[in-house]
Amino acid sequence: MNTQTLERYSRMRSAGVPIIVAATPDPNDFVSDILVNVKGFAEANDWNESRVEREVTNVSFYGWDSVRGLIAYNDNARNEIQNVSDAPERMGGKPDVILKSINRVPENSVVFMMMKQEHLSDPVVRQGIANVRDEFKANYRTLILIGQQLQMPFELTGDVLYIDEELPSREVIRKTIKDTAASVSLEVEESQVDDSVEALCGLTQFQAEQLVAVNMRSSGILVDELWHAKKRVIGQTPGLTMFESNASFNDLVGLENIKQFVARIFDGNNRPNAIVFIDELDKSISTNTNDSSGVSLDQLQNVLTEMTDTDAMGILLFGIPGVGKTDLCKAAANYGRVPNLKLDLGGAKGKHVGESEGLIRMALKKIRAISSGKTLWVATCNSVDSLPAELRSRFSFGSFFFDIPGAKQRGDLWKLYIKKYGLNDDTAPQVTNWTGREIRNCCRIAHDLDIKLKDAKSYIVPIIESAKERVTDIRKQANNCFLDADRPGKYTMSRKAEETKSGRQIGLDN
Repeated sequence: MNTQTLERYSRMRSAGVPIIVAATPDPNDFVSDILVNVKGFAEANDWNESRVEREVTNVSFYGWDSVRGLIAYNDNARNEIQNVSDAPERMGGKPDVILKSINRVPENSVVFMMMKQEHLSDPVVRQGIANVRDEFKANYRTLILIGQQLQMPFELTGDVLYIDEELPSREVIRKTIKDTAASVSLEVEESQVDDSVEALCGLTQFQAEQLVAVNMRSSGILVDELWHAKKRVIGQTPGLTMFESNASFNDLVGLENIKQFVARIFDGNNRPNAIVFIDELDKSISTNTNDSSGVSLDQLQNVLTEMTDTDAMGILLFGIPGVGKTDLCKAAANYGRVPNLKLDLGGAKGKHVGESEGLIRMALKKIRAISSGKTLWVATCNSVDSLPAELRSRFSFGSFFFDIPGAKQRGDLWKLYIKKYGLNDDTAPQVTNWTGREIRNCCRIAHDLDIKLKDAKSYIVPIIESAKERVTDIRKQANNCFLDADRPGKYTMSRKAEETKSGRQIGLDN
C-alpha cells in the first residue's frame, strides 16, 4: 500500500467519516496493509498522543465477508465481538444480515466489508448502509466497503467518500522482484529486472510476487513466462485483452506515410509504453446510441477523461474495409516492442446495476498501470459520421485515410501472398481496385481448394463492386479532410484517380 492511500485513510478517520468506499485491485492486501502499517505511519507523521490512542491503540478492527461472517482483526475487537453477535460466524451470506447488527460494534471501530456490485442491487442492503451514517458519525466508527471497483447507487453517493487505490507502480514492482530474488539469495542482472518490471506492470503486488517466485531459476528469471502469464491475467479483465502478432512493417505493402509516422513516435522523445487499440470505433459508438441506460455515455466519458488526464497520443485510422488498418496497429506494437491492449467497450458491460461503470474504470486503471500513463491510442473506423467531435479531437496525432491499393501495390501484394501460401501459380489474375484482404483471400482459396488463381478469382466479389456507393461515400468523407496513409500530405480523390488511371497490370517475377 502506498503512503498516499494510508494518508487518505487517516484523514478520513480523523475527520470521523462514517462510510468509505475503497476501490482496490487487491481487497485482502488493502485490509492487511492498513492493519500492519497504520502504527508506523502514525510514528512517521508524529501524531499527537490523543490521535494515536484513538486510531492506533484503542481502535477495534472488524471484518466481514459472505463466507466467514463477522471476524475480529485485533484484541480490542475480539474482546467485544460477543456483544455484536453470539455467533459471528453465522453472519455470512448476504450483507443485510450484518448490517442489521452493525450498530452494536463499540465506539471507535472500523469494519471492513468485502462487497460485490450485485450486493448493492438489493434495496435492503442499500438501506442498511444508509442507516449506518448518522450512528457511526457520532463516535468515530467507520464502515469501509471494499471491492475492486464499486459503483454506488445514486441514493448513497452523498453519504460516502472514496479511496481509489492504484495498481502498484514500476518502483513497487521493481522492489518486489528484488526482494523475492533476495529471499533465495539470487542475484539478478539489472537488465533482467528491467524486463521483468515491464512484464509485470498492470498486475497486483501479490500476483507479481507469485509469478516471480514461480519463474525464478538459478540462471535468473524467465521473462517470457511472465509475459505469457500477464496475457492470461489481463484477458480476465472484462473488455480488455492483450494480443500478440508477428506482423511487422515489412509485411505491409504501401502505407509508407503512416508507417514512417508511427516509427517516429516510438523513436522520439516521448515514446509510449503501450498501444491501446479500439477496433471499428464507429460501430461501437453507433451501437451505443440506442443505449438508454447511460452506460455507453459513461464509458465514452471515461475514455475521453483518461486520454485527457494522461495526455495520451491518439491516431485515427479511417478507410475502406480490408486495406490494412488493423494490421498496421499490430505491426506498430511489434516495432515499438510494447504490449498491444485491445479495449472492447461492449465487453466491458455487466448485468448488474452499476457493474458496467465499474468495469470500464477497472480496464482503464489496468491500462494506466501497464503503461505508466504513457499510451498511444489507435482506433480504426469505416465511417466518421457517428463519431462525436470531442472524441475525434482526442486523436490529436492525426487522422489517416486508407484507400484501396494502387496497381503497383497490388502487384506487390500478389507477390507477398503467393509466397506466403506457397503457390506454384505465379500469374496474378487481371484485377482492378482489389483490397489487400481480397488478394489474400484469393490466394488462400487457391491454396485450400488446390485450384489456379484465375479460378479462385471467381469466388471473390470485391468491395468496389459489392458496396460501390459506400466506397464512394467514404472517399468523399476523407477528401481533403484526412492525411493520406500512403503518401505525405492530405488525401484527395483526384490524386487517387490519377494513380489508378496511370497504373499498369504487371507480370510477376519468379
